[in-house]
Parts: sequence; C-alpha cells; structure tokens
Amino acid sequence: MKKYYTLTIKTLSPVHIASGNTINKLEYVYSKESKTVYIMDMIKLSDFLMKRKLMDVFIDRVQSGDKLFSLSSFFSDKVISESEYKHYSAYSYKNDNISVTPNQMEISGFVKDAYGCPYIPGSSIKGALRTAIAYEQLMDKNEDFSDFSARVASDIKNNKSINEYERELNEKVFHTLKRKTKFNPNTNKNEPVTKDILNDCMSGLLISDSKPILPENLVLCQKTDLQIDGVTHSINILRECIKPGTDIVFDIIIDTDLCPFSIEKIMGSLRRFYEDYDYVFRSIFIKEANGKVYEPQKEKTSEYIYLGGGVGFPTKTVIFSLYKDEVKAAELVSLLLEKNFRSANHIGFTRKEKISPKVLKCTMYQNKLHEMGLCEIHFKEKK
Repeated sequence: MKKYYTLTIKTLSPVHIASGNTINKLEYVYSKESKTVYIMDMIKLSDFLMKRKLMDVFIDRVQSGDKLFSLSSFFSDKVISESEYKHYSAYSYKNDNISVTPNQMEISGFVKDAYGCPYIPGSSIKGALRTAIAYEQLMDKNEDFSDFSARVASDIKNNKSINEYERELNEKVFHTLKRKTKFNPNTNKNEPVTKDILNDCMSGLLISDSKPILPENLVLCQKTDLQIDGVTHSINILRECIKPGTDIVFDIIIDTDLCPFSIEKIMGSLRRFYEDYDYVFRSIFIKEANGKVYEPQKEKTSEYIYLGGGVGFPTKTVIFSLYKDEVKAAELVSLLLEKNFRSANHIGFTRKEKISPKVLKCTMYQNKLHEMGLCEIHFKEKK
C-alpha cells in the first residue's frame, strides 16, 4: 500500500546545498554603498559590455593576470553606477551577515533549477532521514553490533579507512528486502543478496525535489566556528544560503510493502537523533556561548533536522550510536578527524575536553549566531 504526504521544511537557520559551482569575482558585483551583492546574468552582462564597446577592454583586463581585478573594480574604473549595472543581474542579496568585503572571494553557489530558482533535492532530505533512522536502529540493537563496533574501532586506531564499514553498516540496517536472492549451496536455499541495492528497504521511501524557492530567499553567509569556550572564529568561506523562516515543500510517498518505517517512526527517529546529539555535543557549546546562539521555538507537530553543507560531522554520522561509552566514541571521532586535519590537534583537545569535534558549525544571520542547516520538518498525510 502507498501513502502520500506533503513534507514541509521550515528553515530555522541558513541552509546551504552546494551546487558544486562557485561564483567568482568576475560574475558578481559588490556595492559598498548599498551593501548588496549582485549576481550577474552573464548573457545580459555580455550584451551590455558589447553595447558600451567595453568587451575587448574587459577581456584584456581578464587576460592581464591582475589578481586584484574583479567585475566590481572594472565597473568602478569605468564609472558604471549601481543604478545601471543592477539591471543586468540575475538576482541579488544584502551583505548583512559577513565580516569581510567579498570583492575578491569566491562564493559557493546554491543548487538551482533550469530557471535559476534554488531548490533542495529530495536526496538531501532522504539522506538526513536515513541517518536518523539508522541511528535509532543501532541504538536499539546496540548489542547486535558489538563485533562490528570492535572492528571499526580497531581500524580507526590503525589509521585505516572506515568507508567499507560504513557501506557494511548501511547494508545491515537497510538491506532487508528479498527482491534479489542467490542460491546458497551450504544451506540449500535462496537467500537475499544483502549487498544489492534492490534489497534496500528505503527504496520504498520516495521524496520529490522541493518546489522552486524564490531567489529573494537567498542570503550570503560566512563560515563561523563556535569554540567550546564560547569564542567564535569566522573563516573566509562564503556560501549562498536559504534564509531562516523559509517554508520549503516536498511530496513524499511511502510504499509500506517495501519500507517498514512509518511517518510516526521517522519522526521518533528524528527526535531521538536530535536529543542525543544535543546531549552529547551541541548543548555543551550552546551553554558556554552564553546566549550567543539563536535558539528557535519548535512547533509541537514537528521535529528538527539538519540539512546541507557546513552542518558538522556529528549530524552526518551514526558512529556515536555504535558505542555506549560517549568518551570512547569521541576519542574515535577525534582519531578520524586527526587523519584529515593534523594541525588542528583533535586528539589533544578530546583528551582534555572529552568531546569531539572541537567546534560547533555556525554562521551569522542578522547579527545573531545560528547553527548551520537547522530546520523544522513536518509531515501531513494527503487524503
């Protein structure tokens, strides 16, 4: 049987879904006067430069190798005012949230459809739901995974990759269907092929891409790390984000013949994942920040979910659910992070503070510190 729902995400903090493309200093203009970033429509811009007989001059400047050259500096040199060039932009946003002047910086673009409207892929939602469901399944059946946990811990300590174990864990939790089987001569039976995606029960959970989001809901945000002592550190990484307070709508179908997870079960998994994440990690930083971090009020009929890039390692992993000892889990996470970020001294930090990672991923919005990617999620069944 198939059940149909409307899924609504309300952004409580800036959300960044990376398109994989960057917007460079030749594709946008920053106005110091209005503190506005204009992302140019490159076809309109080309027509404008041709009409003003500036195209050859512009190309020469680009090819000169001048590292300080930007579209902003070019318009300034040619005395082209904001009132003129803004008509050749595809969209714009205020530069209210970052501590740097963006003229020379690349901006990580938000994923957009063919018409230039931002949207959130259904796969982003499904991935976050999958993590929460797997977390609860592992917590409830922790003893069943004791051997697996020991193997993972051993490999982390021996500096080995755990990618293979992540796939194996995924198969153990979700590959429960029997749509593809193979004869086992040892048991003289046809048995499910656990490594085959056809046997993934989450194939019965279908989530559409979101309805298009208007470009005016985009804002420019800067990567900011909140340290355990409450001090913030901003990093020169700029991202296009959907602003807080934006409602984003998806369609969802659950085929109950394939997917054993009801909406009520999914909501419970999200609640448990957030509560445990808050207890072992998030709340420690929030408390030390002394009111710096915006704390939204959640509706009774919804749960929290973290979406997109820059939300931090703990929101993307189930490794904490593999170990009952929170300190041991933190030590293993620090070993993983140390492998990729050796200069950050994750191991030394964790030995002292009994927590890992060492920062909470945030950003500034309207002069208030927000966690990256925090949203409310709400399901409504279609009649």
